[in-house]
Amino acid sequence: MAPRRRPTLSLLLLVVLLLIAVSADTTSAESREGETEGYAAVVRDQFMGLKPRSEPRSGSRFLAAVGSKKGDICDGGNVRGCAGGDPGQRLRCCRSRCTDLLSSRANCGACGKRCGFGQLCCKGQCTTIAYDVKNCGGCGVRCQRGLRCTYGLCGYA
Repeated sequence: MAPRRRPTLSLLLLVVLLLIAVSADTTSAESREGETEGYAAVVRDQFMGLKPRSEPRSGSRFLAAVGSKKGDICDGGNVRGCAGGDPGQRLRCCRSRCTDLLSSRANCGACGKRCGFGQLCCKGQCTTIAYDVKNCGGCGVRCQRGLRCTYGLCGYA
């Protein structure tokens, strides 16, 4: 009968080092996942969370008094279908609905002009709110002088 060989110290050391390397790799992956989740949360909050508000961003007492409001059904052939329809008015008849051309992402500045991903309609202009110093994170949010707008936050380090 041949004598049994015992595992050598070097083999045991190799196994221990392998286990340490595997556990270190998983902990660093978990910490990287947390960093990525933080960045993803910023992007999700700033861009994916952009939903049209149920109320207008800024109201006009005149438009409220006239009676037409955003979402009302209108006649596309009638120039004065929404709150008078004058060129200076905010509401226009787009696809048989009264639409605020100064804040609608689907009709920004003109009927059918859509704003792209990460953009809001600010005063009738599609604006990338992630990097615009005058509209940082939302319409009309100005960064202080010398601060840049990054990811919709003023002075983001």
